[in-house]
Amino acid sequence: MQGALEKSHLGQNFYSFYGIPYALPPIGKRRFMRPEPVESWESVKGGEIIECAQEETGSENFFNMGVKLRGVEDCLVLNIYTPSLGKGDYPVMVFVHGGGYFAGSGSPGIYGPEYLMDHGVILVTVNYRLGPLGFLSLGDEVLSGNQGLWDMVLAVQFIHKRIAQFGGNPDKITLFGHSAGSMVVQLLMMTKHVSGLFRAAILQSGPILSAFAHSDKNPAFYARTFSSSVGCDPQSNSSQILDCLQHLDVENIVSNVRVFDHEDNVMKNAPQPWKPIFDGHFLSSHQAFLVADPLDLLESGNFSDIPVMIGQTKDEGLYAISDIIARTPNAVDIVFDDWPHKKGPSYIFGREEDEINDIDIELAEEFLKVFLEDGATRDPHILQNWFLHSVWTAATVRTTELLAEGKQSPTYQYYYTHPGSLSLSDLLSYPLWKLVLKLLASKVNLDLFPNSLNGATHFDEIFLLFNGRNIPFLQRHTSSDISVSDTLLKIWTNFAKTTIPAIDYNDSNLTWESFSDTNRRHLEIGTNSVQMKNSDIFEPAVQFWKKVWEKVPPRIHLWRSETWTNSSIYTDIYKPIAGREL
Repeated sequence: MQGALEKSHLGQNFYSFYGIPYALPPIGKRRFMRPEPVESWESVKGGEIIECAQEETGSENFFNMGVKLRGVEDCLVLNIYTPSLGKGDYPVMVFVHGGGYFAGSGSPGIYGPEYLMDHGVILVTVNYRLGPLGFLSLGDEVLSGNQGLWDMVLAVQFIHKRIAQFGGNPDKITLFGHSAGSMVVQLLMMTKHVSGLFRAAILQSGPILSAFAHSDKNPAFYARTFSSSVGCDPQSNSSQILDCLQHLDVENIVSNVRVFDHEDNVMKNAPQPWKPIFDGHFLSSHQAFLVADPLDLLESGNFSDIPVMIGQTKDEGLYAISDIIARTPNAVDIVFDDWPHKKGPSYIFGREEDEINDIDIELAEEFLKVFLEDGATRDPHILQNWFLHSVWTAATVRTTELLAEGKQSPTYQYYYTHPGSLSLSDLLSYPLWKLVLKLLASKVNLDLFPNSLNGATHFDEIFLLFNGRNIPFLQRHTSSDISVSDTLLKIWTNFAKTTIPAIDYNDSNLTWESFSDTNRRHLEIGTNSVQMKNSDIFEPAVQFWKKVWEKVPPRIHLWRSETWTNSSIYTDIYKPIAGREL
């Protein structure tokens, strides 16, 4: 196994091992199948930074040179960063990246270890299969889906078995994830296949009850429609479709990841069908990853009883609004012109337009009045409510409530409000000339155009937890950025060390109180203070969604969709409709 000796942010030595395989290559007949463990290898492994095959969006490289495919299909590897080798007692932090289940990786290009390696922990970052390769399913035993989740099961098992060789304590493993990665961690808490292999979890900006976690239709609909788009016969039986898909070039698969996108170019990846599914609907409890819907598992307390940190940023949806308006200047008019019948239910419930009913429309109309000034607003901070509450705020609070109710171990809620100088909102919306000037200025330690909307949006705290080696801009630049970064790193690593999120802020004696029905309080992590606050600031969203969820529970699928009673339905990409009219 090949490794390297590197330096942390403060100059401490650590060992890095890139591209360590934890599964056999998921290619050929193993494509779309559950991963198979790798027990040994003959040649020297490691030393290579690997990403899973995905569309090149430019969102991680920022300067996209027209490449359509990034990464490779043989990608089931992890990266290990450790202060020392051999027998040790270091706590282990296993990070699960986000990217909407169709993008991202565990590479140091975004998730570099330098900051965390100053805090006496081992960091492991993991790749899992993405898009159709990771989540396509025919809703049966032939192609059952959730491949990306099974990848993570195997990765956690591999880490638990092998981490002692890298100085880690297998009994001190904490899983932490961001966005879709946070949802993966919650799903790992809900499956028996890794029960007892990790002792704590940190859930950042990705509650499992989020509208984003939802998909309306039977996965067979998406799989057959996708098959049509890549030249396989969608009317064939499952074995024939699988065989056809396994013989395609990976470029053909990745280039069709967006076949379900809306044509108006407002919200990309909508609907985004490549997600975890409730496979227990068609598999036995022994075979399934999920034996019940995540909502039912939460409400019944059927999940790992471990300490959990869970939270969000103040302006989660701001990055999406900035990106949308930059790409489509008249996007707000497009959205509000038919909010109740199309965009509203889509953003609030993750609803596909052909599945919208009268209840969805009624709730969307009420939402428009309560949270969007009846469509009159053009303020990005208000427009972010398109997504903020259904994807994050209300879903985070409800997930927090059910976690606290369903286990004995403590649940800690946080709220991140620091508007850092580097914000995802700007990186996704600035024109090329502005990015170039920002890049050139950073070379002489100047920060041009910092946080134009003065928000704390999705991903912004990641810039202060990880040193993104491919991010050509200043991350920890201002004194307040450095202070907040130090606070985050200490809390996160203290939790990994002891399962108690001890706060080391300006020598204060502040204690992070656990959340409960009688103590609805969260830790606010701000620019100039870290303090406990009452969670009543979330009440407008919480109360509205309480009423919404009585009518439309936040389940992972829409069981009234006709596709659940007729799994042969699909849309022919090149013809109007096959199977029925949509």
